[in-house]
Amino acid sequence: MRYYQLAGLVILILIWQTLCAQDITGNLIGRVTDHEGRALQDVEIIVEGRDIQGTRGTVSDEQGNFRLLALPVGVVAVEVSHVAYHIRSIPDTKIALGKTVSLGDIQLVPLSIEASEVTVIGEKNTIDPNTTTIGANITPDLFETLPIERDYLSITSLLPQANTSYLGDDVNISGATGQENAYFIDGMNTTDPYRAIGGSRLPYNFVKEIEVKSGGYEAEFGRATGGIVNVITYSGGNEFHGKAFGFFTGSGLSSNASRGIVDVRTGDFTRYDAGISLGGPVIIDKLWFYLAYNNQLQEEDIEFEGLGTETDKTIANIFAAKLTWQATPKTNILFSVFGDPSNQDRIGSNFPGGTMPAALANPDPFLGKWGGCPRK
Repeated sequence: MRYYQLAGLVILILIWQTLCAQDITGNLIGRVTDHEGRALQDVEIIVEGRDIQGTRGTVSDEQGNFRLLALPVGVVAVEVSHVAYHIRSIPDTKIALGKTVSLGDIQLVPLSIEASEVTVIGEKNTIDPNTTTIGANITPDLFETLPIERDYLSITSLLPQANTSYLGDDVNISGATGQENAYFIDGMNTTDPYRAIGGSRLPYNFVKEIEVKSGGYEAEFGRATGGIVNVITYSGGNEFHGKAFGFFTGSGLSSNASRGIVDVRTGDFTRYDAGISLGGPVIIDKLWFYLAYNNQLQEEDIEFEGLGTETDKTIANIFAAKLTWQATPKTNILFSVFGDPSNQDRIGSNFPGGTMPAALANPDPFLGKWGGCPRK
């Protein structure tokens, strides 16, 4: 009897983890008709592009409808073909994270009619007719050109329904506090179970797209009453691609801040990071890889009244790796690893409950070493 109970518990855990996994892909739907609006069956739909490993395809059903699920996020080209009709090409189709993109009715022209290839260019609907979820998607072409923090979590504050909190928690979404959000990276829930904050830090150079759900999301997110922040990292493709990046700022590049009587007095500070990423094929049209590494350093001098100055220093080694395997033409298997191990010589209160002594002979009670992923 014990063995049956143990097997049932394992199955329940696996099912629960599957239900809690977040989307890391998008979907594409549409309907194929002839020039008189009649549904066309067995029309071949092929999807390909730089952001998709190999090609994906399907055929239309009796009602002319087709559906392609779990497509990689990015820009693809769609080709619609039938032996009795001219080929229809639809370039620059954006597959968005966690969204179902509809191409609507696609009309094919019979081969008996002389007509050149038709290219359709249009704008996406302002209101998404395929979902009731409130939110938005953010891509690198937007946030890479803006003066924001290096961490991807700061990107969510760009949305009108989100704002930066000055109380120590994460970004507040739709009026909720930062502890009410849920965070996913490559489909895995990375929310810190102890502090209810984003449990893993990644520079935005690793991020391919961010989806923020601020309302109307599914019941599976019962532990979140704020926003859902869903992130995917880059993947490899059939072409090798890579980049190097760096960031630097310091007190010498900023003006002297005006501080109040109770504000912490800080001195010189330095923040920089440098990183590199590389992606490409292991086996063309079968197995692809992506690797990224980023080293970050933060130093800040903090003055103790009458006791001198100490340096708060944090060193982080952030990494991400991904393998994408196309096991079958309709099945992709993804292996993803990411982390941000850090060490900090911390300057701050270490007294339980925030109780402060009336006087100090030296700053030692404020000094400490933190490991893992420190948060200020």
